[in-house]
Amino acid sequence: MSLVSVVMCTYRRPHLLPRAVDCVIAQTHRPLELVLTDDGSEDDTPRVMEELAGKCGATGVSANFAMKPNGGVASARNAGMGRARGDYVAFLDDDDTWQPQKISKQMAELERCGADACCCQFLQVREKDERHMPPSPDQLLRGRGPSAYITRSADAHINSIVVKSEVARRVGPFDETLRVYEDFDWIVRLLCEADFTCVPEVLGRYEYTAGSLFKFKGYEQLLSRDEMQEKAVLGVREKCRAKSTWDDSAWQTRVAQDFDQFIKHRLYAGELGAARLLYDRALSLGASPKLLQGARRKMRKAWWLSLLGLRLKHPKFGQIVQVKG
Repeated sequence: MSLVSVVMCTYRRPHLLPRAVDCVIAQTHRPLELVLTDDGSEDDTPRVMEELAGKCGATGVSANFAMKPNGGVASARNAGMGRARGDYVAFLDDDDTWQPQKISKQMAELERCGADACCCQFLQVREKDERHMPPSPDQLLRGRGPSAYITRSADAHINSIVVKSEVARRVGPFDETLRVYEDFDWIVRLLCEADFTCVPEVLGRYEYTAGSLFKFKGYEQLLSRDEMQEKAVLGVREKCRAKSTWDDSAWQTRVAQDFDQFIKHRLYAGELGAARLLYDRALSLGASPKLLQGARRKMRKAWWLSLLGLRLKHPKFGQIVQVKG
């Protein structure tokens, strides 16, 4: 049986960490290594990790635990991947969980078809709803090439992926300049290198908990998230465009999708000039004007409203200062 290294990083979540570690211990696959990195927590996390290391050892899971100065999730994942000894690598965040058969089912599928990486569906849990990610098993990542993932017609959460360690090393580290969307960047690069298969079942749970990196509140945080998303989308082209599996037309579709949202966010705040600059930038990057028609219509409407001293209202929150997600 192949050794699987589970790369987990944690930061200021000593109350949630035992649940995540317990779901690794509960995996039916062995041999298993838990590579846990504390990203500079200044709380009870080191004591909790010490207790959990003993629990892992008693259940046949190798505890590969370490602490480092705070540097963000990408930095912590890279530290863990650098210590991982397994033939395969899997990822799990400290506030998420797996079903006990998750690794076993994926390893059986990898051995059956000889692929490099395997994903599965997750249950995405928000404050007011639950949904499958991706919505249908047919939308899971399959084969090689990032086109479907880039255009959002296929998907897989980073915590659902098991990949050969040699392939992960070839992909390289997570981009530590990205505070969020580092998963998107890494998965695109992985899809340029790996043949994917999947287990078409829900085998994990992804929760939006307090302190989640994707949570934001207010316009300034929304803009910060937009800027990081733009950096990730533009950056991945530079990293991957020389790959034989790269599809520039798929990337241009993604540019149109993302810039459509960036433009609307600026319009809701009454920043018509900034919205226009984003629109022109999207076109210069090759985005189809047809895919930006909605944003263009809103730009016209916002201009007419501005003549009356008014601005577009956010469809959900009304005032942009109230936005959160």
